[in-house]
Amino acid sequence: MTRNCPQNDGVGSLTLPAGTLQLDRPRLMGVVSTLDAPLERQLKVADALIADGADLIDVGGASVAVLALVEQLRRSNPAMPISVDAHDPVLARRALEAGASLINDPLGGRDVAAIVGEHRAGLVVGFVRERIDQAIASGVAPSSIVVDAGTAGPGRALDAVLALGHPVLLGRHVDADPEPLPRLLAAVAAVGVRPGVIHRVDDVRAVRDFLAVFAVLEGYDDISVDLELPVELRRARSETEVIRDA
Repeated sequence: MTRNCPQNDGVGSLTLPAGTLQLDRPRLMGVVSTLDAPLERQLKVADALIADGADLIDVGGASVAVLALVEQLRRSNPAMPISVDAHDPVLARRALEAGASLINDPLGGRDVAAIVGEHRAGLVVGFVRERIDQAIASGVAPSSIVVDAGTAGPGRALDAVLALGHPVLLGRHVDADPEPLPRLLAAVAAVGVRPGVIHRVDDVRAVRDFLAVFAVLEGYDDISVDLELPVELRRARSETEVIRDA
């Protein structure tokens, strides 16, 4: 017997140029930094994140170095939403023309918002009502705005951010040091399976698997009747039992 997932009124999807991203469950944004890494390495990281189940890719670096990666990803994964850090209007325009569908500018530049609106793309803004209003006034569709909860301050409850009526982005900044996995999973558990949330993470597979187990334990999902323990885990379990019984 399953129960219904928590609901967030008015935060059911995110409109992007390539289509609509449904947010009826938490979505995962995989992080790729263009700092101090060759393009080949960046592509390998991005491909691995996509294979692990990323719903979006976030390209960091806030420089023209992001453009080559965006172009390559758009060619190899045309349906994958790509987010780019861009506080400069020129970089924002070039990133969108290269294939980005979401611009991350929590500082809320008016010129950047106007360019995003012109391309009918998505925009990540800071937790300030005036920045959201400014983005809408600049031509960004309300359904294409994401609020970065990291700018809300440590004491701000998630409910207060969701109450603004836009999807919420949680997790470290793309160019910050990666979080230790236990702390990351603890933060994910605190949010649970609430809709309207995008987690920006380095380890997509770990968070995806954690959320799947969380949903079952909390009664939101059933365990598939076809579920089988992988052979390698069965072998590891068997070896552990032999050692324990010796």
